[in-house]
Amino acid sequence: MGPLLIWALRVVDDFAEDIMSAWEKAAEMTARAEATVTNRLGLARIKDYVDARRDRGEPIPSWVQSHGRTECIPYISALTGASMGQVDRVLRRGYRSEYARANLGPSPLKLMIKGRIDGIPWTKAIDFGDVDSLMRHLGTACFIVLEAQVPRNALTQRHLDLKNEFYEKVRARDATPDSQKRLRRQVTKLKELRAADAEELAALRADVEALVGALHQAQMENWQLRQRLAAPDPAVRSLPTQHRPRAVRRHP
Repeated sequence: MGPLLIWALRVVDDFAEDIMSAWEKAAEMTARAEATVTNRLGLARIKDYVDARRDRGEPIPSWVQSHGRTECIPYISALTGASMGQVDRVLRRGYRSEYARANLGPSPLKLMIKGRIDGIPWTKAIDFGDVDSLMRHLGTACFIVLEAQVPRNALTQRHLDLKNEFYEKVRARDATPDSQKRLRRQVTKLKELRAADAEELAALRADVEALVGALHQAQMENWQLRQRLAAPDPAVRSLPTQHRPRAVRRHP
């Protein structure tokens, strides 16, 4: 078994549950931040939050964006209950802005890390800004495991307690899980969009073929007319153009 496959199996088997939990937590915080409306209470909360961290000498939660490390606005909004616009304005003005720029720190998610390496948690915490990259790594690991054709029981038999708990909850509800329902609706919608795109593409191809045929025919007819006009006794004569008088400008 190669090192890459060993890494992939370790990620899928030991770290996947933590990564998925972090993904759900980050998504929940982002949704909460996007739904928060602007009000006076939120403005007071974000000011108190920054002032309290400044008094204790604690850093401001941050993440890495395309332009470098900056304040993690959605994370702070979800923690404080202030809207993202309020968080952005408070962290861009006055002494709070100066403190934030000079004291950027991590944005840890409140999760219990279950994955272990030699009995020790594989990480102290998962950062809000690292969730996307961890999900990409997890997807890569899953792809490697599938491509290596690892027997299904080698993966499904390692966490029987979690699998049995899942099926017990499904049976107790006597219904399909909400996540699976949402996934099915999304798949159905994607299939409908794909079918509509295929129909539109077919119509566009037919239009293009018709336009190409019309253009080719026009070119052939134009060439034939030029050949007839170039003959010694052309049977085709061009129509005279009508003279258009030029407009006369009137000076005041």
